[in-house]
Amino acid sequence: MEGTLVIIKPDGVRRNLIGRLIGHYEQNGLTVVGLKMLQLDNSLAEQHYGEHKGKSFYQELIAYITSGPSVAVLLEGRDAIVQVRRINEELRKSYAVNTTQNTVHGSDSLQSAEREIAVFFPEKAGA
Repeated sequence: MEGTLVIIKPDGVRRNLIGRLIGHYEQNGLTVVGLKMLQLDNSLAEQHYGEHKGKSFYQELIAYITSGPSVAVLLEGRDAIVQVRRINEELRKSYAVNTTQNTVHGSDSLQSAEREIAVFFPEKAGA
């Protein structure tokens, strides 16, 4: 089983989409093994988006992800990373407000998933 991280971003939380979005992952055979609602502070946001530091859109990302509560979801399943990336494309087409407020984040590689799980679910990292 492969693990991956999804973040339901502030626009998804504000629009009461949490259950609907999680349902898409579950309907595609993925299992929720961790779930947290949290308010990202600047430190956590900078840690999460560190790879984008110095890019023109970096400050906008930080401001957005810290603008309200988010939901971190730890999912497991066969080819979870690829499945989540595919599902997220469809979710963004249906629910994104714009390119920044795009409702969901998903790990883009095994390395990213491991790093992000350690950040948001340290109690489950390496399990």
